[in-house]
Amino acid sequence: MKSRPEVRVPFLHLMTSLSVGEFGSSMVLRQFEEMGRTPKLEMLSWRKLFGALIEYCVRYNSVAAELQRSGGAASTMAAGSGGFERLMNADEADILVAFLNLVRVLVDNGTLTTVRVWLETQEQELGALLGGTHCMNRSSS
Repeated sequence: MKSRPEVRVPFLHLMTSLSVGEFGSSMVLRQFEEMGRTPKLEMLSWRKLFGALIEYCVRYNSVAAELQRSGGAASTMAAGSGGFERLMNADEADILVAFLNLVRVLVDNGTLTTVRVWLETQEQELGALLGGTHCMNRSSS
């Protein structure tokens, strides 16, 4: 599979469509897990997709801080100040939207246990990128 937006976005849309219902969401979660083990498909693994999301958040905070230091506001980023283009290009934005839609459908359709285990696994794998902080409340386990 090529690592291009014209392939990734439709693939993520397909996975989103297949994620409807508990069985579908379970199968899609397993498919992505297997792709993460296959070097040629690893670009579409959860680790890569969530890692990119974290990278965009870090980039956003950096650009927003830079705009504040220069007397601008983060809200001007989308108003043509050039800040948005520094965060991601249009292809990256399309991939991010497709990815977040997939995550939403998986969370909405997966069983509580399946979704919790999946998110905890992602948190463990991405802990270094998150600065060692944990997103989920462990006390409710």
